[in-house]
Amino acid sequence: MIELTRSIARAYRAVLRRSLMEQGRPRDWPLLLCAAGDGGLTLQFARGETALQFHLPGPRAPGRMAFRAHALAEFEGRADAPVLLEQTAEGRARARWDDAGVPRVLDLDAAAPDGLPAFPETPAVFT
Repeated sequence: MIELTRSIARAYRAVLRRSLMEQGRPRDWPLLLCAAGDGGLTLQFARGETALQFHLPGPRAPGRMAFRAHALAEFEGRADAPVLLEQTAEGRARARWDDAGVPRVLDLDAAAPDGLPAFPETPAVFT
């Protein structure tokens, strides 16, 4: 199970929106990798020459999953309330969170994280 906050989902999706404005509708966005472990929480997205990574240091329960980045819109928020992501079956995942005291659940299509292209190395020069 992976835990992030609704505010992290909101901030990451906002940067994605600005980075991918010309690359189709949000439903066409490729997969987002969420990974957690001893090194912290990492969200990664890569498409062509565009790559975006968020890293929050600090040990976490281990987990890895991939799902379409547009799903962040469903559970993002301004609060630091937790969102729990868990793999429920092959190709399926679930997000659980609380929205103003109301428990919410979202079933997601998931992909095997190992099938994603490798995240690019940090370039020597940024443009």
